[in-house]
Amino acid sequence: MPQIDVPVLVVAGERDLFTPLVRSKEMAERIPHAELLVLREASHAAMVEQPELVALTIEKFLVSRCKC
Repeated sequence: MPQIDVPVLVVAGERDLFTPLVRSKEMAERIPHAELLVLREASHAAMVEQPELVALTIEKFLVSRCKC
């Protein structure tokens, strides 16, 4: 993962049993300049459980990195 050279947003659910939070944190730490979004009380279905927050965060992430 250290060779990844594009903006990365890791989205994690605090209560995700399929991909535990510790794994998402490790991934974000191993990818240079990656950002981690931890969704409180969310499971592996975090994007369905908190769609507005996820969408807003992704939009902000993309806009801040747009090279338009």
